[in-house]
Amino acid sequence: MKDIAASIYEALKSGSVDLRNAYESDDDEFVEGKLLTETHKRRERNPGLRRKLIAIRNKQGPLICDVCGSKCHVGHPEYQEAPFEAHHLIPLSMAYSTATKLSDLALLCASCHRLVHRAIVLKKRWLTIAECKDIFGC
Repeated sequence: MKDIAASIYEALKSGSVDLRNAYESDDDEFVEGKLLTETHKRRERNPGLRRKLIAIRNKQGPLICDVCGSKCHVGHPEYQEAPFEAHHLIPLSMAYSTATKLSDLALLCASCHRLVHRAIVLKKRWLTIAECKDIFGC
């Protein structure tokens, strides 16, 4: 390993290797698909919550994102609910094991859901839907 490092160092020092465009290739390859076995803790979510939230919202009219107000623009009815996700208004990490009501959830498009969680990380605190609308200019 020491010899390899010394060879790399000498090549760079001599100028025989040009790294200026080393990361600009469109043909870079990335190894993916490796099977991993992981052990970790995660909060259990009830998949029935999203289905029930979408069913209730469908009865009220077309599904729309609670942050940006967008609707699904796919015409085929089988895909109308696909872009929408249920977002907990109170983080499960604060509630531990709890009974969640539909009123504890917001319906967000996938883009807004990702933005909301990014904003939470950046602000270092949980945000309300109203705060997210202000931050994103919705």
